[in-house]
Amino acid sequence: MLVERVRKRIAPLKGGPEKWLEVMEAAHAVGMKTTGTMMFGITETLAERVEHFRVLREQQDRALARANGGGHTAFVAWPFQSGNTVWAGKLDKPTDAEYLRTIAVAGSTWTTSRTSRAPGSPWAARLGRWPCTTAATTWAASCSRRTW
Repeated sequence: MLVERVRKRIAPLKGGPEKWLEVMEAAHAVGMKTTGTMMFGITETLAERVEHFRVLREQQDRALARANGGGHTAFVAWPFQSGNTVWAGKLDKPTDAEYLRTIAVAGSTWTTSRTSRAPGSPWAARLGRWPCTTAATTWAASCSRRTW
């Protein structure tokens, strides 16, 4: 999550949003392709999710303006899985509908990405290809089929 409040709460010893963005900027500056991601469902607000999308969108706009082939080629939303963490049993799990809404909002916000992916997770396994053929296609996206 590229929001400082959330990063400090869930990963206080890791580099913050600015460090992640700096690394991605450097990669894009030399023409590298990267993936934009968002782990969600761990104390962030809906406004903070939107802020995450805004920051990624601005970074993607800068990458595309360089016209050197660099930038995010996909966006992947990862619902937080609390099992085997200090958060186990303390947070509500993101619902299937929340997962699909997150992909759809990303698609309407982050339209400069070429692909949206429904990650191989309990959601993708349970919902099958549906995320790929509905919410994710707001980007005219393609999804990889994964077996778990």
